[in-house]
Amino acid sequence: MMKQVRVKITTKSPVVLAAASGTAVMTATNEVFSGTVLRGLAAVRYIAAAGLGQKAHEDERFRSLFFGQLRFVDAFLMEAAGQRSFPVPMSLQRSKDGSRLLDLLSDEPQPGFKSIHGLGCIDAQGRFARIAPRKSISLHMSRSSENERLAGKSGDGNIYNYESLDAGQTFCGIILGEES
Repeated sequence: MMKQVRVKITTKSPVVLAAASGTAVMTATNEVFSGTVLRGLAAVRYIAAAGLGQKAHEDERFRSLFFGQLRFVDAFLMEAAGQRSFPVPMSLQRSKDGSRLLDLLSDEPQPGFKSIHGLGCIDAQGRFARIAPRKSISLHMSRSSENERLAGKSGDGNIYNYESLDAGQTFCGIILGEES
C-alpha cells in the first residue's frame, strides 16, 4: 500500500535555490524546493539518524530507499491558511480585470483573457488565487584580490546580485513510497 508523507520546510534565513539565468551577474532563485533538494534534505537526516557518516553509499537500505523505493515531490509554497500551492496549468487564463477564469481545455478562447503563470491555490471559498513566494535581491562587489578584500571595494567596479527566498515562508513537499 502506498503512503504519502507531507514534509514542511520553513525558511529561517534567506535561501538561494539557484535557477538558470540569462546573465552572468545575476543568480536567480527557484520558487520551489525541487524533489532533488527534498531528497538531499531527507538523506542528510537519515544518514545522521542511522549513524552512517561517510559510508552511507555502502548501506544497502540507504541506497534502496533514496535511489529506488521513495519518490520525492517538489515542495511548493503554502498560503496563509495552510493550503499547498501548485503550478498553474498552462491552459488557465484570467480576464484582464481579474474577475473571471477560463480553462482552454474545456472553454472556448475569448478576447480579453491572458495566461496565468507561476503558482496558485484554491482558497477556502473555492476560488483560484495566484500566490508567489517573497523574494529579495542582494548586491555584492567583486573583490578578487587580497587588496580589494581589505579595502572593501572592487578595483574594476563589477557588481553582482543574487535573488533569494525570504525567511519565514513555509513550503510543503511529499515523499511517496510503500508503507513498509
